[in-house]
Amino acid sequence: MSFTNVSVLEQIRARVAKTLTAGIQLNMSTDESKKLLKRHVNKKTNVVIIFIDVNNSTEMSLSLPEDRFALMIQTFAQEISIAVTGYGGYVFKCCYWTFSRRI
Repeated sequence: MSFTNVSVLEQIRARVAKTLTAGIQLNMSTDESKKLLKRHVNKKTNVVIIFIDVNNSTEMSLSLPEDRFALMIQTFAQEISIAVTGYGGYVFKCCYWTFSRRI
């Protein structure tokens, strides 16, 4: 996947629009990452850890219906995974935290 041309933003917009209507467009499996780990058992290797904060996510978790909030977070994870793998990286795990939900 190339991230160097101008149409990338258009591709992202189209994919996100499709995701919001038809569901996740990407296999969120970590199988390829597990294969990489198995190839590097007991070896030193370089890794990069990315922490990304979704601005106002706690407020959104309280104000949006649960299914819409979940889809928004899944869509965000999909796009981050596509960007990481597009640059030859691997996604080992996506973690999400939010402080509270309606009771």
